[in-house]
Amino acid sequence: MVYVAREQLEDFIAALKRNFGELFPSVAGNADMVAVVNARHLARVETCVGDAARAGARVECAPAPAAAGGADRRRPLSIVIDPPADSAIMHEEIFGPAVVVKAYDAIDDVIADINTRPRPLALYYFGEAEAEQQKVLEHTLSGGVTINEAMFHAAMEDAPFGGIGDSGMGHYHGREGFLEFSHARTVFKAPAYDPRREWGLLPPYSDQFLAMMEAQVTP
Repeated sequence: MVYVAREQLEDFIAALKRNFGELFPSVAGNADMVAVVNARHLARVETCVGDAARAGARVECAPAPAAAGGADRRRPLSIVIDPPADSAIMHEEIFGPAVVVKAYDAIDDVIADINTRPRPLALYYFGEAEAEQQKVLEHTLSGGVTINEAMFHAAMEDAPFGGIGDSGMGHYHGREGFLEFSHARTVFKAPAYDPRREWGLLPPYSDQFLAMMEAQVTP
């Protein structure tokens, strides 16, 4: 999901369509564009987009829709703007050519909305307001964060990468990844001589040991 300040919404949509169209001027048969994994998932994504549109969401496409080959499974990017909160596309992982864009009036509204949802694997902040950046970092939880880019935190091999809560558990990459996938096994080897009896630690317990134990019990 992409949160966009309401006054920048139209500029953002225009920029997204323009840049996506430059990267992928055509869709069907374009080897540069990844196809949806299979027909079932393509139908699921298209159903989510269609249901959101019928419920009142505005849907834009980039690039402009064109006839797609039947088995091609490549589609333009559907930009689904302000779908209803109960829409399936607001609750399912998409894994396909669709993105939800939600307009906001105050950054506190964004933080509150993020915190009502399952913890995301990644969070991206775009903007130069350092105080706002810090506010978002301090008041949200996510697997990782990239500022003014996407995915680069996952590319840092020496830094831990992983999710939190519903997005996964544990860390991968670097030292943290080595520890995550290693089993630290404790091995205790008893000495040849066992002093516990002379210390009164084995029954029958000495009066000294019993008095020491009783002293540990708070009346």
